[in-house]
Amino acid sequence: MFYSEFYNNNRTTAILPIPRSTLEHQASSRLRELATPKVRNNVWSINMSEVSQVSRAAQMAIPSSRVLQLAKPRIPATLLEEWDPVPKPKPHTSDYNRLLQLAMPKAPSEKCIPDRNPCWEVLDVTKKAVASPRIISLAKPKVRKDLNEGYDPYYISRASLLAQASPRLYELATPKSITKKV
Repeated sequence: MFYSEFYNNNRTTAILPIPRSTLEHQASSRLRELATPKVRNNVWSINMSEVSQVSRAAQMAIPSSRVLQLAKPRIPATLLEEWDPVPKPKPHTSDYNRLLQLAMPKAPSEKCIPDRNPCWEVLDVTKKAVASPRIISLAKPKVRKDLNEGYDPYYISRASLLAQASPRLYELATPKSITKKV
């Protein structure tokens, strides 16, 4: 009934009826207190005539052409003749000489110290060095077992074979209702 009365196209007015209980309701003191507007401090009550006064120098100033250009409103992009929603491909112009110039490596600075030659000579002391047993043991990689290597999924420890369940465990293990197969 509500739908047919208020949301059909045959409605005579757009204003919904207000119930009588809402019209007769008296607002509480707390509600009236919340409804009163807050009193602002004098910070915002400035004399607007002081703010709106323009200095004589500002009145006599002549704006530059750039300021006048910036003061004009912008034309929307849709009204411009140049605006095209489909981007056009840029004309391919490459300056080969500029590319070659950019590809040339920069000359090294005078302050730059060059790296050591990678083919340096190995010292005789290094060639005659003998590794200690500790160094040899550290040089060997760890032997890692496979994840499932030596794992028996059916192995049961002796302690669990000797364990006995308490009456409370039996009570907890029994199902609440046993459903019979059909």
